[in-house]
Amino acid sequence: MENVREHRSLRETVHDCIEQHVLPWIEPDGISKLLLPEHITPEHCAKPIICRRPYLRIQEHEFAVGLTGRATCCIDHKRFIFTPGRIMLIPGGVPCCPAQATTQFVSDLDPARLSSILWLRSYPLGVWTQISTDIGDGKMLESTPPIMLPGLHFSDMVTSLLEEVRSKQPNYARIGRLILMEFMERCLRAAHSSSIVNIRDFLPYRLSLPPAGFGKRATRRRTKTASREIPERVQTALEFIRSNYYLHIGLEDIAEAANSSATHLRRQFKDATGMTPIQYLMDIRMAAAKQLLLTDLKVLEVACLVGIEDHSYFGRLFRKITGVSPQQYRKQTAKAAKRKPSAKSNSPTIK
Repeated sequence: MENVREHRSLRETVHDCIEQHVLPWIEPDGISKLLLPEHITPEHCAKPIICRRPYLRIQEHEFAVGLTGRATCCIDHKRFIFTPGRIMLIPGGVPCCPAQATTQFVSDLDPARLSSILWLRSYPLGVWTQISTDIGDGKMLESTPPIMLPGLHFSDMVTSLLEEVRSKQPNYARIGRLILMEFMERCLRAAHSSSIVNIRDFLPYRLSLPPAGFGKRATRRRTKTASREIPERVQTALEFIRSNYYLHIGLEDIAEAANSSATHLRRQFKDATGMTPIQYLMDIRMAAAKQLLLTDLKVLEVACLVGIEDHSYFGRLFRKITGVSPQQYRKQTAKAAKRKPSAKSNSPTIK
């Protein structure tokens, strides 16, 4: 029940931000405030301009909208300042990272205080969204847990908008405004949906703690190597998998992201975590699928959201790892949820 209340609160906060701030900025100004990373100039940046922090390359397109204050985020190696109404469209693959050293997740972030940014990352079947606040000391970034707002065609809309902005063909500004307005309006519609997914539940953030392994051998190996520091390349591979598990990636893609050969990374990854990169990828995908199956999304949609288009293969893989089919898992979870209230009501009252 607490998670449901938290989801509803975050959903309403995102809805209010879009309705009360973002749309009123877009309606009169269109895409005049929309910037791409190649449009960044020194006047948009904080000093020092160049950011040298570790970067993460997300493969999906993402909007970042300044809500209040002057929040800073490093985009394409530049320390970009988000002022109210400034919208950055970050194409997939562009390096991006928060300007702060660490992140703290909070459930009741007030976007009206300090310096806040609304993040909207487009997926084929939904929008990943959260609000972050720069608390000002350069060491901490407060952020709400990200949630997924389900809906169709978000990625296609953002790709179309990106093409219009870059091509500058006749009437591109008017067409771009319509696409951007539709995207935001569909976000509002999705915010009313009951199928809210808390990404924090299935997307581990701590690099040093891979998810539960595949049997006793993996557990023993992790226990043996728990005291070792995880190599930087393995950390990069872990973060790449966590950020891109929903895409069609393989060992070669993971190795390229970690600047390593596939053979060397596989050996180093297994020594550090007790499993291969592909086993870890499948573990992440199935953990995500379990959470998505708690919503009213179809099994085919769940399979696509975790990067597996062949739903028959998804079903076989899910059964192999969990012991039950996706449909059986959904039914068992629903039955377990129904039994909990009755168990509580039958328990004796302690006075």
